[in-house]
Amino acid sequence: MTRKSGDNKNLHRQIKGSQDEIERLSVFDEFIDTVINIDDRPAPDRYEQLWTLSNQIYAAFQNLDPNSNSLFEYTTQNTLKGYSNIETCYQHGIERMQDLLAQEVYLTKKKNTKGRASKNLVKDTVANFKQ
Repeated sequence: MTRKSGDNKNLHRQIKGSQDEIERLSVFDEFIDTVINIDDRPAPDRYEQLWTLSNQIYAAFQNLDPNSNSLFEYTTQNTLKGYSNIETCYQHGIERMQDLLAQEVYLTKKKNTKGRASKNLVKDTVANFKQ
C-alpha cells in the first residue's frame, strides 16, 4: 500500500489486496505455533518457524511412505496422478525459467507475457477441507 490512497476505488482495491495477502499467509497458521503480532514484526521468529516447517516437510518426504506423516493427513492429491502432476509442473517450470532467461536476460527470444501465471496444479485451501 502507498501513503496516497487516491480515489475510493483505488483505496478499496488496496484494502482488498491486503486482506487477500493476510488470508494467503493464514494458511501457515496451523503449522506455526506462535501468533505473530504484525505491529511487533518479529521476523526472525517467523523465519525460524518456517524453517522448522520446511524441515518437517523434508523429513516427511524422506520417509518410505510420506502419506503417513500428519502434515499430509488431509491432502487429496497424494496419488499417482498427483505426483505425476507435480513432476509435470516441475518440468514446465524448468522450461518456463529457460524461456524467461532467453527473453529477459539474453534477449535472444521475443518477449511473451501470455501464460506466465498459468499453473497445472489444483490448489487446495483450508476452506475446502472444512467442507
